[in-house]
Amino acid sequence: MKNMHMKTLLICTDFSEAALHAARYGCMLATKYGFGYITLFHAWQAIVTTTALPLHTYEDEDKEMAKASIEQLKKLKEDLEKLTGDDIQIRIRTENLSLGESINTICREENADMVIMGISGKTKFEKAFIGSSAINVSQNSKYPVLIVPAHAPVEPIQSILFACDLSEVVATTALDSVVPILDLFQSPLFVLNVEHKNRHFPPQMPEEMYQLHHIFDKYKPGYAFTDNKDITTGITEYAEKNNISLIITIPKHYNFIQQLFHRSTTQKLIYQSPVPLLTLHE
Repeated sequence: MKNMHMKTLLICTDFSEAALHAARYGCMLATKYGFGYITLFHAWQAIVTTTALPLHTYEDEDKEMAKASIEQLKKLKEDLEKLTGDDIQIRIRTENLSLGESINTICREENADMVIMGISGKTKFEKAFIGSSAINVSQNSKYPVLIVPAHAPVEPIQSILFACDLSEVVATTALDSVVPILDLFQSPLFVLNVEHKNRHFPPQMPEEMYQLHHIFDKYKPGYAFTDNKDITTGITEYAEKNNISLIITIPKHYNFIQQLFHRSTTQKLIYQSPVPLLTLHE
């Protein structure tokens, strides 16, 4: 993430209630933490059938979908401006593309520092589709991605949980990527080791943990571990017990972020939990 001046939030929306809630959450972050710009982005994709239709039909469909998207974005912008006031500039953008595949290009072009998305779905199809979109964006984005559950309270960050495999994160992960987030939110920090080896965090740290302490000590974090075989359950239980309001993780592998978003094991986290999830990357 770049410096903290005149930051930009990229809020992705599909105009659902969950996306609207995430947008309102984004407005809260913008006003509370000094973001200067918000880009509202909607990705749409025309459904191409096997019917042999004239080319101009597809072009007309594209134009109609683009026009409808712009109108919806304008309405959303007007509604959100009531929350942000005049100090934050809100821009709109819509394109016919796959969000997961294009997220880095969009962020670069919009000079975005953070992506915000909602997550919802009532039917199995909706859950699979929307959950898949969140996974794809979180997996592919080189920028911080904040997933806001539909029931997350719209309020400033009170406490942060950094969930990681300490034996792996110290040696291979750029922990510096967490620092701008911690500096931005200025909230109590908890570091949770999610490695399942029944290994307690030792009272005297081994030499390889020096980097972790060197970076995090100024935040006076609390250290803990979970040996739950299910990573999501371990994180969720700790977050609820300690009234965590933001979870940060650096998913190094697809399987890790997939576990966090798999609906059969994480409905509590994704569809019910009030805890937003921020994914960072090396």
